[in-house]
Amino acid sequence: MATEVLRSLAATAPAEWFQYRGQDSRVLGQLVRRCVSTHRWSDLKRDEILQLYALFDLVLDNGLGSMIIDFIWEVCANPAMASSDPAEAYLMDWQCLRHWSKTKLVDVRQDVQHQLSARLPASNQLVLVSRLHARITQLEPILKILATPHQGSTSPPEGLDNDVDYCECRQLQLCIKVLQELVASGVDLQGAAGRHGSQQEWRRSIDRRRDAAGHHPLFLSTLLSRLVDQGMKIMTYPPSSLSAALNTIFMYNPAKLTSSNQHARLALLLYLLLDLGMPATSATFRRAFGVSPSDFSCWQAAFWLDDSWAATSKHEAANLDEACSLLSGAASPSTPLSFPEALAARGRPHDALLVLRASELSSAAAQSDDPFQEDLSSVPAPGVPAAELKQTSATPGLLGLTGYGRRNKAPTQASSPAAAGPSNESRVPCAASQGQGAMRLRRVKLEVQVKLQAGLMQEALACAHSCISVCSAEDQSRWTTEIVDVMLRQAAAAQSLGRILQLPFSNCMQQAVIAWLEHQLQDGNAAASQLPLFYLQRGKLNQALQAYDVLKSSEVTVPEAQALQLDSLMTAASKIAPEARLC
Repeated sequence: MATEVLRSLAATAPAEWFQYRGQDSRVLGQLVRRCVSTHRWSDLKRDEILQLYALFDLVLDNGLGSMIIDFIWEVCANPAMASSDPAEAYLMDWQCLRHWSKTKLVDVRQDVQHQLSARLPASNQLVLVSRLHARITQLEPILKILATPHQGSTSPPEGLDNDVDYCECRQLQLCIKVLQELVASGVDLQGAAGRHGSQQEWRRSIDRRRDAAGHHPLFLSTLLSRLVDQGMKIMTYPPSSLSAALNTIFMYNPAKLTSSNQHARLALLLYLLLDLGMPATSATFRRAFGVSPSDFSCWQAAFWLDDSWAATSKHEAANLDEACSLLSGAASPSTPLSFPEALAARGRPHDALLVLRASELSSAAAQSDDPFQEDLSSVPAPGVPAAELKQTSATPGLLGLTGYGRRNKAPTQASSPAAAGPSNESRVPCAASQGQGAMRLRRVKLEVQVKLQAGLMQEALACAHSCISVCSAEDQSRWTTEIVDVMLRQAAAAQSLGRILQLPFSNCMQQAVIAWLEHQLQDGNAAASQLPLFYLQRGKLNQALQAYDVLKSSEVTVPEAQALQLDSLMTAASKIAPEARLC
């Protein structure tokens, strides 16, 4: 009998539901009475609105959601379908159907919440989740049309992402799909710590990553900060369970779920699964959620780079090798600079250089600053609610947040070069450094640093010359200062400052080198001993002798062998330039 009722519904056009057939009875009422006779709705009240909603529920539960779309176009959008009866006119109105769709969204949300907290056999839960997925999949095109009914077309309307109901439907659809994939894979949603064994050990692992990374921001911090900025509920990492994490990631703030926001939530899901020791199968994950191979590889690389901070020596090398392998295959002109920055900070300059060279053809405008597709303005520490630490970072850098090795001081304020280490000094915030110019400068500084780390001094200098020669006149001085600062800091950290100063610098770069060395002299750093030699190598004998006099009277400590060699050279120089006097 129930099958016959469904056949009758399928054979009746929605516009016919409001026609009268015999004894002044509408077809809608006749269909409802047939359903009541099958004991489907034995307790249904004599309310026409509830009767219409019951028919909608029936077709939706039986996979006939397209009939509701037909109802929209044949009844709601049809000017000929009008009635002088206010009750009947409401049944034909858009708002009647929108109210029904809202109640269905509430029902689906409650069912999803129940599935997230339920402890059911995997086979039973998979059946229930699959039913939810079928229901929300039918609701999505209905809500898409209802978002802007006045347009009268099925094409995606402008401002679709601003419709609250449609965004909530898409969010629920994504959450159900994630739930379906996890249940089908046999994942324990109530599992607490995965490979870590306990929540306490997991928190310790996160703390070790943060402490080892120091001022280098973790990719996890980037992702949490970005999602909080997008309105996601504050999530303390690690979560108490996988189901709690899914509830936070996918069940809050549906007001504006764009494709980019959805991208970031999937990235956090993958990070969480990898951290729990549940590596997602590449083909399965990408097919289920429509993730490109490049994005999938970059997301995995982000986790392995983070995890390498807290790993033992053996596992650290393995994690870095895994990240390098993923990035070498995924590198493209759109690969974010944050990845080569991270590799450079981990002592992998050759791998960083491979990624940079893969993106050489990209322009500053095309190259992204964020592997999760949007910029960020702050980076919280992992293990702490992201919103509480939004003020801890100051300058855009890694993934749109504070960059590897950045400090909030001018590049010329150098500390001891021997302790400086690899550096990506923060650029001075100003209008001229915005947009393409800022990205170009950041990229060149990174290229110079990485090439010096790899021992490619001449390539590094050529890269610097090329950048400075094409920058605008108002930017040239500042760019030269920042690029030279990166070069000399890196060279000083690698004990190769003397070698790099022998290379041919342009006039503007020479001035920046002299200013940097003079600053080291004022600070009493050993790198200042190269200032007299720099003048001497360029035939500026008087300046060399004067700089040597200042060096001898300063507090700079020069190694004995180097001091004897320098004294011998300056003595010979004074004989060539007799008008100059050695103290």
